[in-house]
Amino acid sequence: EIDDKELIARCNYQKGVVQSKNNLFIESLENLKKALSYFEESDNKDSTANILLEIGNTYQNDKQFKKSLIFYNSSLADYSLLNDSLGIAICHTHIGESNMLSGDINSALNNYLDAIDISLNNSFNKLLAINYLNLAKLKISSGNYSEAELLLKNTLELVSNESLINLKAEAHLQLSKYYYTIGDTLAAIYHLKENSVTADSIAYHKANELESFYGEFSNNNLVDNDDSPSTALFLSTLFIIIVVIVFMLL
Repeated sequence: EIDDKELIARCNYQKGVVQSKNNLFIESLENLKKALSYFEESDNKDSTANILLEIGNTYQNDKQFKKSLIFYNSSLADYSLLNDSLGIAICHTHIGESNMLSGDINSALNNYLDAIDISLNNSFNKLLAINYLNLAKLKISSGNYSEAELLLKNTLELVSNESLINLKAEAHLQLSKYYYTIGDTLAAIYHLKENSVTADSIAYHKANELESFYGEFSNNNLVDNDDSPSTALFLSTLFIIIVVIVFMLL
């Protein structure tokens, strides 16, 4: 049974994650560190490792890469004590990304390779696709185009699952850039078209999700049949605005 203090800590964690995704970094760190304090005192290594990872993500989102690496490595240490292969692989992925973003290419390479090795041994296909894609970008930046092509094709083989559609779009985009760089215009156009088709699919799914949400919103007695026309018009307009914003952000 969860006591009040643990419930508050879990709420602080969830608030911190949402705030980080909305670029409210100061507020996010405040809530995540409150949650971390509770779980460290209760010696809950699993929760502590996860929160340390999220603090690292917040610093990375805020482009404070040195600080992000401190927390990612602390999270890695806890996941290693827990012998949690997935947690370890995720940490190596994020450490590699922060290293790449801060210009430490060799460290990024080593961490991506560690994450790939663990993912291959444990069939973590989504994480494997992410790291193939990350490694491909690194290879392109280093001028190793032939290696990048193979990695991007490996990524596409792994992302047939609908839940990985964002990775599929990114892989096609990177392949388009690669083929354009080496002068293969037809291949570049093909993958750019595939990227566009996939992006349209993403937009379609987001629009459907919004429409579903609007339907639930309307059916929960928040909008009943006796509402005034102005209220219905406001909600319809609001829905259209949300859809337009989503398409503009793609």
